[in-house]
Amino acid sequence: MNETEPIAAFWTAWPTLQAGLEKAIAARDAAAYGDLPARISALVSAIDDRLQWELGPGERAAHCFTLSAAGDPELRVVAERWLASAPKDDPVFEHSAARKPRPGFAIRIEGHDVKPEDMLVRARTDETRERIDVEVWHAAFAAMPENLRGTVTFLMLDGALGEDGVERWIGAVEPIASKPWGGVSLPKLVEEVDALRRRATGDRWVVLKGEREGRPIFASVNRALKRIDHLLCSYRVELAIALRDVDDQGLPSKDELAAIAEGEDRLLESLQDAVFAGTTTHAGHRTLVFYAMESSPMLARLETFAREVGWSVEVTVERDPTWQWSHDFG
Repeated sequence: MNETEPIAAFWTAWPTLQAGLEKAIAARDAAAYGDLPARISALVSAIDDRLQWELGPGERAAHCFTLSAAGDPELRVVAERWLASAPKDDPVFEHSAARKPRPGFAIRIEGHDVKPEDMLVRARTDETRERIDVEVWHAAFAAMPENLRGTVTFLMLDGALGEDGVERWIGAVEPIASKPWGGVSLPKLVEEVDALRRRATGDRWVVLKGEREGRPIFASVNRALKRIDHLLCSYRVELAIALRDVDDQGLPSKDELAAIAEGEDRLLESLQDAVFAGTTTHAGHRTLVFYAMESSPMLARLETFAREVGWSVEVTVERDPTWQWSHDFG
């Protein structure tokens, strides 16, 4: 779908919508909003009906209008396009393509009051992935169905860290009904995330060994690579090198591997507009994996590399908005 026209229609309508929202907010009366929510929802759905919108306090302005992709990386690109077309922020309204942190954020949902200081989190930091896996508990969870526990957990994490903070620093999330031993409050988790942010490098490589189709496969993967840091890189580019000197398991000799590694280093130094995700070595092939934007200039550089090296090389490009390759090895 082309979102250009629906996005333009939203911003054409925004001055009228903003004036109505300002009056309704000043009136402090839900009835003052009238049909504004329905009109806004219709315009947002025309862009993509999976997008969510909300009003909240701003960081630079009094209020913030947020268009959220709810954790969907492909949809987040649409929200970023919407934001790129936004008018300049003013003292009353700013705009965002992700929910921002809201310290002290609390909710009342289906009769339950949930405050951040009442939530306990058992956290385990994975230094290799530079993420924190969490189990989250609240006393009200015992009375909630499983799906509501999940909704509350992610709303509260988004409130504490912002959507981007959750996406970048939080790994596995599990709401639990039993009070955890050694749990910390949700505000304390924010401190742990801040500490992880300060020491994070985004560059944590591991070597993995497995078996595929009866032959060994080795993978070298940057596990700290984050999709959220490269929103426009939705295409996976693979450079497959056919090895010439392999053993009966399809693995290269030390000399050939050293020669290929030297060529790879030169290639990587020239690729400033792509993300290097890792390599696999399997069945007589060495494959380098990158993520790039559509029509990235890196494709021309890979073609040049393929002409210059002495190995037979094949380049393939595939749309991979969820970075499935990285998940498979992560």
